Amino acid sequence: MASRRLASSLNGALRSRAALQAVRPAKRGFATPVSTAATTQSTTLSNGLTVNRDRVFSVGSDINSRSLDRRW
Repeated sequence: MASRRLASSLNGALRSRAALQAVRPAKRGFATPVSTAATTQSTTLSNGLTVNRDRVFSVGSDINSRSLDRRW
């Protein structure tokens, strides 16, 4: 009987520990620098609002600016 109680309490402790690990907030890391070329484009709309857009392209990539413009 004592071994069942010990096994039950051990099992309960492991379950509660797993539950606490699941509820813990996500660990956030530091930002890493971008190794690709980035350009900023600005456009002034007809209502006077200026929109800035950062574009990042990796060197030697198969994706060009036209295919990215179609996606967005």
